[in-house]
Amino acid sequence: MKIAAVVGTRPEIVKIAPVVWALSSVSEAELKFVHTGQHYESSMSAQIIKDLGLKEPDIYLGVGSGSHAQQTARIMEKLESYLLREKPDITLVVGDTNSTLAGALASVKLKIPVAHIESGCRAFDMHMPEEVNRVLTDHCSQLLFAPTEAAALNLAQEGIPSSRVFLEGNTNLDSFIYAKPKAEPRRKCRALGLSPGEYVLLTLHRAENVDSKRTLKAILSAVSKIREPVVFPAHPRTLRRAREFSLTSLLESKPIVLIEPQPYMDFMSLLLDAKLVLTDSGGVQEEAAMAGVPCVTLRETTEWVETVQLGLNKLAGTQPERILEAYSWAAGASRSKLRELGSKLYHPPGAGSRIASRLLQLHREGRVRLQREGPELGLVVLKASRKPRGDVVLKFDSKMEAKPPSWPGKPTLAIYREYRRVC
Repeated sequence: MKIAAVVGTRPEIVKIAPVVWALSSVSEAELKFVHTGQHYESSMSAQIIKDLGLKEPDIYLGVGSGSHAQQTARIMEKLESYLLREKPDITLVVGDTNSTLAGALASVKLKIPVAHIESGCRAFDMHMPEEVNRVLTDHCSQLLFAPTEAAALNLAQEGIPSSRVFLEGNTNLDSFIYAKPKAEPRRKCRALGLSPGEYVLLTLHRAENVDSKRTLKAILSAVSKIREPVVFPAHPRTLRRAREFSLTSLLESKPIVLIEPQPYMDFMSLLLDAKLVLTDSGGVQEEAAMAGVPCVTLRETTEWVETVQLGLNKLAGTQPERILEAYSWAAGASRSKLRELGSKLYHPPGAGSRIASRLLQLHREGRVRLQREGPELGLVVLKASRKPRGDVVLKFDSKMEAKPPSWPGKPTLAIYREYRRVC
């Protein structure tokens, strides 16, 4: 079985690593490791590949930076040539980046099946580029590996056939378990003159937070009022925007300890020893929760809802008052209680091995192929966006024809028009 594993960013490498470990030990699997170059600091990617004991990519597409459309298009164009040459049985993608979406689209248009690791995660905010990538990738994929029950339920509610959805767990947990004993003894904080448990770790990179002067200023203003040192491995884009917006004085304020982006093991060391974390990253929310480190998320929504439900994470948005209120909660949180909760999150481990085994099993059974079925028979509840007179409940069959008693045999377009009339 030939598998093309496509990654483009450091978080993708972390999350796909456990599947690659498992597949690499099986003679039945021929793995082709493709790096798109979406994160274009090649030295950082090389270091994380080394930290996780992975082989070097078989090909590096080197697409570099650009707008979402430019980057996605360049990846698709270069990846298409590679896929035509290699003819893999399936393409494996992970997460929610432009590389994820481009890998899925390029493959499915060549009639190559797609398997998506981390399927079904939803923040229910289509303003986020990552949410667009998640939804489109899931609906291009033939095999969907959901990390949580909530993610699997999201896929069911979107009409994706249950025969294509597999609840195998969170691969990030496997990488966390691998990294923790290696990262913990490093005590990276001591190299910065800090002690464990006496500093805050900040990460900030999302476009909606750093590309708006008002939002970036609000976040940095709040951070400047924090009592403890704030270790900030600053993303190059964030630094560039801060300079463009004349906000460097806030970056140089007393609590902020500005450092370069860190290799994976050094970053994990800083996270494990932090008093609390401020972040807009989905992956860091997961890792903080697993470590039992209280997390304040600088967003209004999260795709990792269970971290909030369990009390490991608080959504603070980007207003200074709310950030500082959430910071106060995190600073006073019981670490022992959070560690106990975090130790049970996303368990059991071994998602990477389970996904690899499932892929091989399905290939043996001849089920790794493009499938024609559409949404399953079920209920679809359309929520009226303005002045609703109630929900419109529709039942569809596999031919997308509505079958409620009041609308016998009407096609989808007629249903949509009726829905608009009710709204």
